[in-house]
Amino acid sequence: MPNSINKKFHTKITLLSIYLVLFPLVINSYNPDYNLAINCGSSTNNVALDKRIWIGDNIDNSNLFTFIEPKTTNPSFKSSPNSLSNIQIPFTTAHISFSNFTYSFSSIPSSPVFIRLHFYPTSYQNFDPSNALFSVEVNNNLTLLKNFSPSLWLHDEVEKITKEYCIQIKPNGKLNITFFPNNINELNPFYAFVNGIEVVSMPSFLYYTNPDDLNYYFKLIGFDNREYEIRNDKALEMVYRVNVGENQVQPSDDTGMFRNWDNDFPRYLEKEYPLSVSSFYGSDHLNYLNNTIPNYTAPEAVYLTARSYGKYVTEDYNVTWNFEVDSSFTYMVRLHFCEFDLLTKNKGDRVFQIFINDILAEPNADVIRWSGGNMIPVHKDYAVKIYSQNGSSEIERVNLSIKLQRLPAVDTTYRDTILNGIEIFKVSDKNNLAGMNPNKPMIIPTSPKHRSKSKKSTTFMVAVVGVSCLLLAFLLVVRIIAYARRRRRRRFESNLQMEESSWKTNKEGSSTLPSHLCRYFTIAEIREATNNFEDIFIIGAGGFGNVYKGYINGLTPVAIKRRKPGSR
Repeated sequence: MPNSINKKFHTKITLLSIYLVLFPLVINSYNPDYNLAINCGSSTNNVALDKRIWIGDNIDNSNLFTFIEPKTTNPSFKSSPNSLSNIQIPFTTAHISFSNFTYSFSSIPSSPVFIRLHFYPTSYQNFDPSNALFSVEVNNNLTLLKNFSPSLWLHDEVEKITKEYCIQIKPNGKLNITFFPNNINELNPFYAFVNGIEVVSMPSFLYYTNPDDLNYYFKLIGFDNREYEIRNDKALEMVYRVNVGENQVQPSDDTGMFRNWDNDFPRYLEKEYPLSVSSFYGSDHLNYLNNTIPNYTAPEAVYLTARSYGKYVTEDYNVTWNFEVDSSFTYMVRLHFCEFDLLTKNKGDRVFQIFINDILAEPNADVIRWSGGNMIPVHKDYAVKIYSQNGSSEIERVNLSIKLQRLPAVDTTYRDTILNGIEIFKVSDKNNLAGMNPNKPMIIPTSPKHRSKSKKSTTFMVAVVGVSCLLLAFLLVVRIIAYARRRRRRRFESNLQMEESSWKTNKEGSSTLPSHLCRYFTIAEIREATNNFEDIFIIGAGGFGNVYKGYINGLTPVAIKRRKPGSR
């Protein structure tokens, strides 16, 4: 009995030891060496709803950063949106200027860093959002934005814009972020503005290639899958970061770097059919003991949810996500995977294909083979060059697609797919990351009061346009009917005239047609109709002579019999 108790106690201690080993691997998120968030235009330091501190730039914070602007007759302004309803930090204030201005950061201990620029393009005091047009540079040698018009980036689901970048800086070096208004119109000048700026350090090789890791590389698809690296002389723009299969993951729920993870539906997922699946393990955590990736790579919420085709679905279709990007750049696409289905635990259980921009990236994707087992997260990186639709070097907005396709049953135990997360980064080209504004104008947010009026006005306009369209359609139908009737009457009268010239009652009254429909043909009319009885018009012959096909008035076909001499 004591041995049994000791055995149970030893088992519990062993399990507790394993838990204590696993637990820090899971809860330890990345602790950035440098973490600064600026609430631009604010005269106070503020605490956001997620408890993060945002410092104001309108007070003395020279020990943290320096604000620089030229001495000019066009001073900068600190302003708030005309409506603050449901607006949170850092979008409650803005720094606005008709002249250049710079935020300078010094003594950043580590590199690379995240730079996040936050914009809320709405109406500020005496500032029209459509007049915001500017460029942004870093250290005077890297262009982040050029002729950027924030209001053009808005649509029904996005009222605020965040641009995120990854850049390398020299150890303890300076970081200058400069805004340049596009002042080409002196009568109606453009201005630059920003609501918030973040500078956050990041792990050295989270997205950049580790030159000492000889086992890891990723493929440039479409170019014989040759190796591709993200070197330190490159900058990155995060264009999309998506939690596949579930809700948005807020910056406060990230692994310490304040990254935002959007949900994939309905903005990116082409169909809602792919199942949204979650881990069956409940409160259990991911297994990082195999050290496939660091635990700060993505939040657990990303790896414990996914999109699945469905093991027993009979309908065949590709699971597709679509993203609008700038052409003429190379993109790094990172796909996050984690098998948490209890039925999928061996190599070959779930094998599928991955297409990026309609190019086969993985002919046999097998997450268990990549990771080594269940609940072990892994990611795969790919590089893809995006070209314009006409093949030119000009930048335009084009589509980048990610598609998952099932394999035949002979190649996999379950005909299914899985994907947990997506990250897409634009890679700088010649120290430039600037693309173009969207092609179509989008919706500019207004205050709820204005929005209510706008809604009523929109309803009225829709009603007016609808009634006008119905009236126009009715008039068009009336015109068509009238035209058809006139055309039919003319055709009847024309046929009537032709019939009058085609028939004649004989002297015995053998015809039953009314006399007003009958008339004689002259020999000249008959010769004209048959081209002077040309043989080509003969369609038959009888005892009285040949039968000719002719055309009266050049339109109506008739049969004409020419009597032989001596026939009766």
